[in-house]
Amino acid sequence: MEARRLTRGYGRKIVLSDLDLTLRAGEAVVILGRRNAGKSVLARVLAGVTPPDAGHLRSAAPVAPLVGSPMGFGSTASVERDLGLRAAAYGISTRDHMADVAALLDDPDVLRLPFNRLDGVSRVLLTYGASYLTPSDIYIADAVPVPQVPAAQARIGALFRAARQRAAVLWLVSAAGGLRALAPDRCFALEDGRLHQLAGIDEAEARFMARNKRVADKAEPEEFAADDDED
Repeated sequence: MEARRLTRGYGRKIVLSDLDLTLRAGEAVVILGRRNAGKSVLARVLAGVTPPDAGHLRSAAPVAPLVGSPMGFGSTASVERDLGLRAAAYGISTRDHMADVAALLDDPDVLRLPFNRLDGVSRVLLTYGASYLTPSDIYIADAVPVPQVPAAQARIGALFRAARQRAAVLWLVSAAGGLRALAPDRCFALEDGRLHQLAGIDEAEARFMARNKRVADKAEPEEFAADDDED
């Protein structure tokens, strides 16, 4: 995927400004940004959910549904129906996709429920798993907290490693705490609507973990979550 001079604004606020990014198969890239830096906006633009106001985006392959995002899961129909619609949209076997997703869950029967009735662990496993299990060459994760449940972390980690072997994986996060587990090939900071390449994990931790500690000292909420606003 190649993005050149992407610009996106809301009203008078410019969120992304002449932003450039290239993603290559087989690499993991992390973009760190403060709250309201524009991470979710960038994720939606790169995924084709939101069009840019200017610039161009070229991709050699379709992008999988946003990893970690509830988009595509309704509040009234069953999760089974939502997965069936997604499978049809991507031209894959509904039965196989359903079976792969069900294998991630402790209780596969929850697929018969509406998405908004799933508990936290099941919701996260579903939003990560259903995306990683959709065949694609590009995965974009607008990261949400992974439950502190060893089994859930192991399953999501295995999906990430498998995706990384065959595709480009982009993570957009607010905190640098889990970067060493991701072992990204490149790290960027999203600031003032543009990407600034960081020297590596050490610089990323120095710039972002120090601030997170100050936030924690002030008893503010943890920021390792997707930005739910328009950033």
